[in-house]
Amino acid sequence: MRAPSCASGDEMAGKLGDAFNVMLDKLEETPPADQYLQRMGVWQDVARRPHARDQAR
Repeated sequence: MRAPSCASGDEMAGKLGDAFNVMLDKLEETPPADQYLQRMGVWQDVARRPHARDQAR
């Protein structure tokens, strides 16, 4: 599973996708139990961030 490239000019989404892909590459080298914990931690961090569309209001 990979994040798609963002060709629409949304720089932030592109950077997020690239960072996600780097994280996935690193996780492929990590033992399975650690992979789950790292993924959960990353998604919790993403969920805590304010969304750009919410800030524009």
